[in-house]
Amino acid sequence: MKATAITGFCLAAFAVLVWCLQVRSFHLPPFRPHHLPPPMVWRLIALEEREEKLKKEQEKRKATQEKLRKAKKGKK
Repeated sequence: MKATAITGFCLAAFAVLVWCLQVRSFHLPPFRPHHLPPPMVWRLIALEEREEKLKKEQEKRKATQEKLRKAKKGKK
């Protein structure tokens, strides 16, 4: 009889624990480790990287255009 009571108590405690975790999960934001920044920060980082890439490409284009101009002037 005593074993049945202990088993029932354990099952009830487990059920309450599961219920609390389910209720709590609805109110909490999705799990995200603390060392990772939020998605908005990732978007900003990606934008900055794209801008840097574009600037580098534009500088390369300018340099090649100037080289072509100098080469044309040298031929004439």
